[in-house]
Amino acid sequence: MARLGPLVPLVPLVRLGLLLCLLPGVRGYSSGMVAPAACSNMVPSHTGSPQTGPSPFYVTSSNTTYQDGDTITVQLQSTGATPFKGFLLQAREVGGETPLGSFTVAGGAAQTLSCGLKSHNSAVSHTSSSDKNLISATWTAAASENPKDIEFRATFVESYSRFWVSVRSPILIHSGASPNITPTAEVTTASVSSGSSTPSTLSISSAGCGRTKVCFSEPLNCDPAVDTGCHFMSASVSGLRTKAEAEAHFELKGRGPGYVSFAFSQDQKMGNDDIYICGLDARGLVRVQRAYSTGRQKPNTLDLGNVSRVLGSLQDGVISCSFTSTNPISTQEGQTGFDAPYYLLFAYGPSTDGEIGFHSGRFSSSEKLTISEYKQLSISNAGCGRTKVCFSDPRNCDPAVDTACHFMSASVSGLRAEAEAEAHFELKGRGPGYVSFAFSQDQKMGNDDIYICGLDARGLVRVQRAYSTGRQKPNTLDLGNVSRVLGSLQDGVISCSFTSTNPISTQEGQTGFDAPYYLLFAYGPSTDGEIGFHSGRFSSSEKLTISEYKQVGAAGSPQSIRAHGALMLIAWMTTASLGMMVARYLKGLAKSHSPFGKAVWFLAHVSLMSLTVILTLIAFIVIFSYVRGWSGGAHPVLGCLVTILAIIQPLGALFRCGPDHRMRYVFNWLHMLNALVMKVLAVAAIFTGLLMFDRSEDQALVKVMGGFVGWEAAFYLSYELYSRCRQPGFDIDGPKAQTLSLSLLVVFFLGNLAFLVTLLVGISEG
Repeated sequence: MARLGPLVPLVPLVRLGLLLCLLPGVRGYSSGMVAPAACSNMVPSHTGSPQTGPSPFYVTSSNTTYQDGDTITVQLQSTGATPFKGFLLQAREVGGETPLGSFTVAGGAAQTLSCGLKSHNSAVSHTSSSDKNLISATWTAAASENPKDIEFRATFVESYSRFWVSVRSPILIHSGASPNITPTAEVTTASVSSGSSTPSTLSISSAGCGRTKVCFSEPLNCDPAVDTGCHFMSASVSGLRTKAEAEAHFELKGRGPGYVSFAFSQDQKMGNDDIYICGLDARGLVRVQRAYSTGRQKPNTLDLGNVSRVLGSLQDGVISCSFTSTNPISTQEGQTGFDAPYYLLFAYGPSTDGEIGFHSGRFSSSEKLTISEYKQLSISNAGCGRTKVCFSDPRNCDPAVDTACHFMSASVSGLRAEAEAEAHFELKGRGPGYVSFAFSQDQKMGNDDIYICGLDARGLVRVQRAYSTGRQKPNTLDLGNVSRVLGSLQDGVISCSFTSTNPISTQEGQTGFDAPYYLLFAYGPSTDGEIGFHSGRFSSSEKLTISEYKQVGAAGSPQSIRAHGALMLIAWMTTASLGMMVARYLKGLAKSHSPFGKAVWFLAHVSLMSLTVILTLIAFIVIFSYVRGWSGGAHPVLGCLVTILAIIQPLGALFRCGPDHRMRYVFNWLHMLNALVMKVLAVAAIFTGLLMFDRSEDQALVKVMGGFVGWEAAFYLSYELYSRCRQPGFDIDGPKAQTLSLSLLVVFFLGNLAFLVTLLVGISEG
């Protein structure tokens, strides 16, 4: 045993050695201080192997060429809603393994690293494992005797065991040329001419949409000149009267990791489509390609044909190109000119060495378009009551100009031949995750045929169909016969349009589009494409037949809901407040009088608080008899807690011990604490109720309630200061003090009454 003694001091060293062995893996994830090996192979010290599928993240640079000393903005981005937690970014020679140049960063989400003894600030990594969707860094090219083409490489970490290694940017060519515009060769026949076009500024915008060109975009009506999130295509046709000389000028712009493209199609699905692609080639330059898709496989590349005046650019990850074509449009049904109608499809995604990959995003037009007939996809109240039935809140609002407008429209065609009848729906409104409408036999949720326009896991707008069976989450259904789907998200406003030939299905069976139904509208949050409980809803004031065109607004809230809200406001913002103030600050009131052998303050307190409990119970019964079930969200939970505590409070008071009992202080504290908890919960319940009730954009009722609470808090504070800051010897229960306290209470009541009446009027008109 004596020989073991000298080994004891080694224990801390062994622990330190184990810590150092584990340190690269730990630091490689949370702090961004990567292990030396990761500087070379860019593989984090995590469990698992790098992902081999397409990365949901990509790398872009502000330039496609560079020269010594240039500064270039590099961005790491997510293609959808999925964030990344960690990353490592380097610039390397194409095919090389040594970091080049130096980086600078701004903000606290990124930091520079020195990968190698002579490579100062040659890499960028994260500083924490927080979620990230966009990281920007500035790279400076170092002077070199033998300059080479370079590329930016990044490793992205989505989770500890899920990461992508060496995701590459388009190649940057070492050149003295301007980095902003990539002039392409002018194409006049099937082969490319040896000359190149003169560099010029490529400007693509929504100017002229609907007047001089047809425009197709997501988000709807976006302007690619100012919105980098806009995916945009336009077409203008000239010489159409002489079909042999007719030509179409196309513009295409959007953010994409490798390409953006559009296609002419006979339907809204990929397959048998005439495609034009604006993508990056092996050198990172923008080139136009033409292709034809035969199904779900990769499109077959075609000869460009009669395409000319080609110009392309890449700037800050946004790909742009414009060109003129006299090629006929070719689909499964043969070749046509520019005066035939087609669906327009738009897709974008990654590319590798000029070869396009599977699209990371796509959308289609809601109807067939003839590109020689200039129009822009939009949702508005034009035609309401004449060519379509419209349902909105506020009533008669125009969703094209009012971002607070929640709007739904329907137009029916082919009704005389019921087998061919179809309804075209439009849906638009502000919602944190979805907007939806439903056909119902009444004005309540349950047994309804629902269509949902919501965000999926990637943040893209998708249409779903569902059926509700009660207060539970609706059951998702197959979309069925739904076509011409288009969706967009802009500034928090969700839009979609689609056509359906599905029959309307409710508890009473299936019907066509000529039967009357109440229309319900709801909006709320979603998580990874799964809708949550609605944060707002309204219903039509009457049953509607969507084939009979009229314009209606939301029905006012049912009388039961209004009564419930009014009773709870009166109970907890007026009677309860007065009862609590009397008990705390006016115990010396009318000491010489004792009606029924009780102090005046006590009788006033008991009367006011009893009225509060009675009003609360009535409000509780009214709302439950109306809803006949449990609704989701915080409001009903808070309301039930308030009701339970309101019942407990007087029961506890009935069995309290006498004023002189040695344990009386226990009752006093419990009684006071329960009252405080009730008041806080009641105020919270009123706020959540008003948030559900008030659908106005400025939430005026909620703001008035905030002033109401502030008014009451100010008087509690005034009473407390008055009672604690009095002069020595001043009798707080004396006549002078009680007169002042009573005066304060009267002023409080008058202000309280003003706020109460304002809220009650708002509820009655809601």
